[in-house]
Amino acid sequence: MNALNNRSRELEHFMAKDATAHLDTKVDHGRSAPSYSRFAREAIEAKSRNPGRSVALFQACVGMRPNDARAWMHLLDLALAGHGPLSPADVVERFEALAKAEVGPHEVVLRALLTARLHALAARHAMSHPDLIERSLRFAQLALKAFERAGMTQDSLKTALHISQCTIDHPGALAEAGTVLLRNGMAEACLTMIVKNQTLQDGDVRVLRMRAEACSRIEGREAEALHVIRLAAIRAPKDPRIAELEADLLIQLGLCEQAIASLRRIPESEFGPTTRTRLARALEAAGCIDDAVAQLEEVVRLQPNSAHIRRKCVGLLARGGRKADASSLYQEGLRLRAGQLPRTAAEGMRDIAKNRPEPIIPAARLDWMERVLVAEGRPIPEGWRQEAHRHAHADALLLNWAECCPDRAGELPPLIHLPDETLATAAWAIASGKGVFVTSAHVGLLYTGPIALRTTNFKTAFVASVPDLGQPIVSQGLISASTNDTAAIGRQIIRALARNSIIAIAIDGMSAPGDAVRSLFGAKIRLSDFCARVSWKLGTPCLFPMITLECGRSVVRLERLPLAKSGEPEAAFVDRWLDAYISLLSSFLLTHPDAMRGSGGFWGSVTRV
Repeated sequence: MNALNNRSRELEHFMAKDATAHLDTKVDHGRSAPSYSRFAREAIEAKSRNPGRSVALFQACVGMRPNDARAWMHLLDLALAGHGPLSPADVVERFEALAKAEVGPHEVVLRALLTARLHALAARHAMSHPDLIERSLRFAQLALKAFERAGMTQDSLKTALHISQCTIDHPGALAEAGTVLLRNGMAEACLTMIVKNQTLQDGDVRVLRMRAEACSRIEGREAEALHVIRLAAIRAPKDPRIAELEADLLIQLGLCEQAIASLRRIPESEFGPTTRTRLARALEAAGCIDDAVAQLEEVVRLQPNSAHIRRKCVGLLARGGRKADASSLYQEGLRLRAGQLPRTAAEGMRDIAKNRPEPIIPAARLDWMERVLVAEGRPIPEGWRQEAHRHAHADALLLNWAECCPDRAGELPPLIHLPDETLATAAWAIASGKGVFVTSAHVGLLYTGPIALRTTNFKTAFVASVPDLGQPIVSQGLISASTNDTAAIGRQIIRALARNSIIAIAIDGMSAPGDAVRSLFGAKIRLSDFCARVSWKLGTPCLFPMITLECGRSVVRLERLPLAKSGEPEAAFVDRWLDAYISLLSSFLLTHPDAMRGSGGFWGSVTRV
């Protein structure tokens, strides 16, 4: 409101000051008419003491001169303050009907709507004038703000791409467009925009930081990214965002001690959760487990509901031999999560199916999936975004129930359906006697897999980030990625296979070693080839799970992945296996876009090049 009042005073001063120069022209429609300047002066004078009369006078002004932005601004200010019969939307509607296609007045009105936080109205105004977005960089920049604040992510991206092809006159405008491009995985477009407007980075740390981030997202340009971010660090050594990006790059390059030093430049009094999390990551990589735990414990204190950070901290405590502290921290988290659960698991699933779900998947990743559907010539299912959020909520409910209510785990099987063909496929695989991998990705109802396997008569195990602290139900068959290091995970997997167990494992996460790169609809994602190599060596069958939410139940289907042929070289088989895995993952997402999760695993890579 203060910004709006300041804007109103500025406009009043500007209009009064220039009244003689700009508002003294007579209007002649074939007969004598009052002067525009008289109406304008009287309207300004009446604005504070008689707003109703001021509205009427300004309506006369805009009728005389539809393209005078100052009169429209005063009329809009009065409408925003609740004076007169016109609402802000009414004013904008009349402005659209009367004003000519000159860009200046439209820029002024759009800026005023943004100042007044009428983001939806501002976005609607911007959408009504795509020609002005093309003609005026300033209008395009305002339109980008409007689309961003109104949550119109597709329009934001389209406008940012347009701006990236222009000569930009202000580093702030470049940073806003670049942020949208990076969020949508368009690092190359962002970098091209920066190079085209090279002079802007010479005087602005934000542009240097953005260039470094764009380079860091393009494979093979990590060294260039580090060079650029260090130039930015010289100018702003205590900027947390610069230090965090520098640390990320150094950890990526294996330079953990340098990463720690870059973060230590920031005064500890200014450490936020993201800085502490990155420092903990660097300290862990450098082998300083106790110091890493201290940082994560502070993040948990600041963000007690962050299950991810709590699991990470619990895992490090356990690996450091502090099992009692790990258990205490884990149990505290369970109590917090349990307090948010419904009365029964079935009631929770019914609520998810019946009510409009709270958005849980990042909008930029939903947009990515929609662009994939369009590029692949697939129809965009009606309401699929809402269904995707519903899938994610159902997945979280099943996991939380399994962890927080082990004494009531019997409520889960009725919410899971394994069709006859699924059980037949599992039986075929286990008949080999060499164990089975259910090699999932972070799609669908990921957590249903291990829960569903437990409802069968097969021996089962699962690899997950859940800490193994001897919890009832949960620790049975758990191979924990948080309380075990990579070598221990590998040993436990081999032992489970020797027992002819079915092992659920997501190979696009951090569960097993591997660095294979594959393209998923143009996005480069990293996969573990561990299961493929074990399958080649031992003959272990591998299955790909496709788990969907149908009529309030989680439905599990399994597809076979290839087995090695006689005499087939390991490298050739691993390539063929990974290609088949990507093919199944692609097919599943195209036929069930609502099964996308938008978090964990490969999802961070769809916004990277």
